Amino acid sequence: MVVRRLWLQNFRNYAFLDLQPARGLNVFFGPNGVGKTNLLEALSVLATTRSPLCERDREWVRWQQATCGLKTIVYHEVTNATTTLELSVIGAEKTLKVDDARRSDLQQWLGTLQVVAFFPHDLSIVAGDPGERRRFLNVELSKAQPTYFHDWTQYRRALQQRNALLKMRQRTSLGEWDAQLAHYGCRLMVKRRQFLMELAPLVRDTHAALSGTDVPLSVTYAPSLPCARSDEVLDLEEKFLQTLRKNFEEDARRGITHVGPHRDDLAFRLGDMDLRRYGSQGQQRLAMLGLKIALARWVERTTGESPLLLLDDALSELDASRRRCLLRQAQSFPQAMLTSADRHLCDGVDATFFEVRDGQVQQA
Repeated sequence: MVVRRLWLQNFRNYAFLDLQPARGLNVFFGPNGVGKTNLLEALSVLATTRSPLCERDREWVRWQQATCGLKTIVYHEVTNATTTLELSVIGAEKTLKVDDARRSDLQQWLGTLQVVAFFPHDLSIVAGDPGERRRFLNVELSKAQPTYFHDWTQYRRALQQRNALLKMRQRTSLGEWDAQLAHYGCRLMVKRRQFLMELAPLVRDTHAALSGTDVPLSVTYAPSLPCARSDEVLDLEEKFLQTLRKNFEEDARRGITHVGPHRDDLAFRLGDMDLRRYGSQGQQRLAMLGLKIALARWVERTTGESPLLLLDDALSELDASRRRCLLRQAQSFPQAMLTSADRHLCDGVDATFFEVRDGQVQQA
């Protein structure tokens, strides 16, 4: 998968941009605060319709402007076809178009542009609260497997209805929502578990290549439903239902459902060490870089198409040897984009360079 062209209008600090990135590695360099990260954010928005850096769509819109537009042409190497994605924000309304046809179903949009991105704030996936790790699971699985997004949407709907009934202690009305929660919740747990099992060897190998050590990195599933931790889970849906019924009094007292995929977590370990509690920032950063590149490999295997790899300020805290390893990994993808405040960190690298200055991008 290759992005052939990117247009931005009133997105962040870009009044207008027409960018034609090259195949292979693209390096965007320039001082801090000139808009390098905004380029990668825009591509992430086009992949999911949501920004990984802010909650409100209005924050994308350039200062004192009312509308915002993003558009890209994506070339799919597997099918030898192109797709045009267009997203616009006008006030509170967001419009999506695929090849000039409007789309209202997000499930039809997800997966058209496969992006795997590293931003410095992604360290919170390792060191932050469990909600960050669940968000990682939900976003990445939804992009690669649109059916996951459907299951997650249905699960959230059932969870909201169940919690509303719990607050009113209406046990007799819970049956339907308990059944839906168990059905969709088990589908999510199975997909999460399978994803992490497939990802495990890729994470281990990629981290070893980046770190130059043989201390293995592992990312394992920590479901809140006790029976889902077993390697051989049978009748998971029925066991989830039994747990929901058993926990009714406690759930009703608290007004929330305290077991299910919405309470799951991930465990990051470097050898025997809990990386979240005891890992240094450097170890956590290298773990996230390894995880993201491993994820890109998994997307390639799962979808049959290489994703666009985005690396924001990924080199600045690495030593020279690890920078070289990371750059080699990035160069192995059909297309990758990297930002850096220091162009010289990429000296000698086969790449296309772009200088970014105050909302202007020029090939160097």
